[in-house]
Amino acid sequence: MKQIPLILALLFALCGISLAQLPTPALRDGQYVYTIPSNFDPPLIGQSGIDDLNGAARRCRYPFYVVLVRDLPGSGDGDKRAANAVNALAEEWGQRYPSFDMAKSQIFLLAYNPKKYRFLAGSKFESELGFRSDAHKPYTSIFDRSVQSQRKDPKNGIINMMEAVDEFLFDQTDPARIAARTEAARQQEEQKRLVTAQSTLNGQIEKLSELLSDQRFVPSNTAGYKKSLETAKAARQRNDPIEMSSVSQALKPDIATLETFVNDKMSQARNELVKTIFFWIIGIGALLFLLSYLFARANKLRVLREEFDDIFKKRTTATTNAAQQFFALYGDRGDILSLTGITGKSLDLYHRVTRSVDEIFLGVEALRQHAETYKRQADTATYFNLDPLTSAIESMSSEFEFDTGVVNKSDLFEPETKVIRVNPTELTKSLQAQFEKAVDGWEELKAAIAARGTTAESAFPSSNLDELHKQADELRIPKRWLSGHPLAGDETDDQSLYARVNALSWDDPIAFNEEIAALKAKEAAVIEQIKRLVAAVKLVSTDRLEAEPNIANTVVDPNDNPVATFALARRAEDKLAGVLASAKTVEEVEEHAKTVNSLYRKTAEQAATIKSAVGGAESSITKADAKLAQAKSQFAAASGRLQEARQNHVKVEKGFLTNAEALIQEAGRDLDKAKRQLAERRHLNARNNADRATEKLGQAIDQAKRSVRHCDELDEKKAEYQKRLASIDSVRRSLQGRISQYGGSANLARYRADTINGPADYVTLLLLLDRTEQKWENEALKAQRAYEEAERQRLEEEAARRRAEEDEDRRRRQSSYESSSSSWGSSDSGSSWGGGSDSSSGGSWGGGGDSSSGGSW
Repeated sequence: MKQIPLILALLFALCGISLAQLPTPALRDGQYVYTIPSNFDPPLIGQSGIDDLNGAARRCRYPFYVVLVRDLPGSGDGDKRAANAVNALAEEWGQRYPSFDMAKSQIFLLAYNPKKYRFLAGSKFESELGFRSDAHKPYTSIFDRSVQSQRKDPKNGIINMMEAVDEFLFDQTDPARIAARTEAARQQEEQKRLVTAQSTLNGQIEKLSELLSDQRFVPSNTAGYKKSLETAKAARQRNDPIEMSSVSQALKPDIATLETFVNDKMSQARNELVKTIFFWIIGIGALLFLLSYLFARANKLRVLREEFDDIFKKRTTATTNAAQQFFALYGDRGDILSLTGITGKSLDLYHRVTRSVDEIFLGVEALRQHAETYKRQADTATYFNLDPLTSAIESMSSEFEFDTGVVNKSDLFEPETKVIRVNPTELTKSLQAQFEKAVDGWEELKAAIAARGTTAESAFPSSNLDELHKQADELRIPKRWLSGHPLAGDETDDQSLYARVNALSWDDPIAFNEEIAALKAKEAAVIEQIKRLVAAVKLVSTDRLEAEPNIANTVVDPNDNPVATFALARRAEDKLAGVLASAKTVEEVEEHAKTVNSLYRKTAEQAATIKSAVGGAESSITKADAKLAQAKSQFAAASGRLQEARQNHVKVEKGFLTNAEALIQEAGRDLDKAKRQLAERRHLNARNNADRATEKLGQAIDQAKRSVRHCDELDEKKAEYQKRLASIDSVRRSLQGRISQYGGSANLARYRADTINGPADYVTLLLLLDRTEQKWENEALKAQRAYEEAERQRLEEEAARRRAEEDEDRRRRQSSYESSSSSWGSSDSGSSWGGGSDSSSGGSWGGGGDSSSGGSW
């Protein structure tokens, strides 16, 4: 025992911990909770909590002491200081008080500065049950949870931990419970032995039966094995574990011998079977390979033949259709042959069309022969020779030689006709284009046949020109607009024209048709020109007024006078004949006609407007008078509301009323002017001024209403300010509560509102309230972030502390202090507190966070 102070001093010096002594309270019978100092009132527990703890400790079956310490002595690591304090306290009580049972007593030390706790179990429970260090964690975690929540509850955490520890220790040391567990273990072992014997023997019976089941592989004499099987089944029926174990041992050599014999026989049979299967697999594989090869070749032949047949079918269908078209075209050739004696353009077209038809036939025939050639080649393909079919498919779309039928006049040593290489696709497109041109030429030749012998007089009669002359005469359109017509000359010119065109009718009907088409085109241009001139002349009369408007009952300005506009319209209409006679283009006539029409329409509009003004000027003035009275009333009400608002508010906006007042004054002047104009019989001016006055008065009323809304909004701001000012203290208290929950200093400055004895700027006051509340909110957020950061650091430090504690525990177990013979260092003496090393467990309140090195609540 004398070595303990020296060893402790050495350990403390090595750990860098101060040797300041924790005062040891006097141990009293029946008291299990102590405070250091004795007058310390522990926060969150209080005196009533101490009583509850003491009551709970009295109910424990093993002594459980709770020590509440205000300040841990010394300096350095808080966890080590707490561990040293609880060990020193247990040692002191063990030396001074015989009633203190070090073997069975537990101590829970709770420090407030720094906020640390430490739990130490009795030495008997440590040595016999291994209840030390990590074994405490399931119970110390109960306390951890109670102080890690926002509402820290250390009292109930200690009580719940105390009860759990006591229940565990009693369960592990109560003789009745130990005996019950021992008996249950014995019965379980017996049952296990029985089940094992049953399982083993059942497996052997099943194994032996299986070996004897196939007569092909068993020895010739199996009587001994069958007798052993019957013996085993009888022992299994009696269900005696000892007998079953004995029979099981006796069966092992029989089963091993028989299994070896059966396995050898089965191995020989498997080898024979494998050989047979191997030969079958080789044969079947070869057959399958041959069949698959034949099937693949047949399938490829089928695919290639389908591909070629599809190409061949399309080609033959196309050439057949082309041939039908050719013969249909050729069928009309008899009609074309009737064009004997033709010359000029008709003869040229005839030669081009017939030559083109022949070339088309040659090209279609070449495509057909090309396809037939490779069809014959493709038909020679077989399973074992697919090349003819493959080559035929490629050749169907490849270039081939084509005899054009054109005589070769330039090459002395070449064939009589030109032979060229062509692509089937390109040739098809070329023949299609050539065919379309041939059809057009053929139709043109047929039209020429129909026109042969037709006279120009019948194809291009003069009746259309006669009709144009009639329209021009009716609307007084000068005949010069008809000068572009082919028959506009005299009789001699007309006869000369007809004679020239008729000369082509029989010898060159194509040229005849072209001449007739050109004459009709010129005639169509003249018809369109006369049509537009007729429309322009009719436009003038569409909205024409027959008489001058009557405005004798009113006075109007020149720009609004329909009589003056009517005169302009008449003068413009009179000029139309001159424009028709002198204009160089139809557009000039059309533009002048639009001008005349526009003037007549403007005259009608002005006359209608004046008529409406004469009847409506007086009513417009009456309406404006009523609107003026309404505006003045609204202005007066808004002025009164503005004066009322100025008694409570500064910065009251006057601009709306200023605008309203200016608009009312302008409208009044317009209305007075309208009344004077009405007296002067200037009805249109009077109505216009009255309408302007009404519009301005409407704007004035809107400005007055906006002024009233502005005052209402200021009053709303005042009411909002008063309401928020009344609740500002409750907002401050709420935020202080939030800050307190996060462990911060809840000292938010009160909002001091100035006394208001007159007009005030409530918008600015609301901004001040917003800034104050935002400042408080920022403080609450700052406390929240600080708490969250502290929690994060606490968890990290607790993890680091536990790792360091485990390392320290391993070092202490290897030290000489652990192997000393003192009661402090001996874990098997029955009176020590941890077998030499710190066997207590603990941590910072809340799991170790930032308060493990000190800190305040």
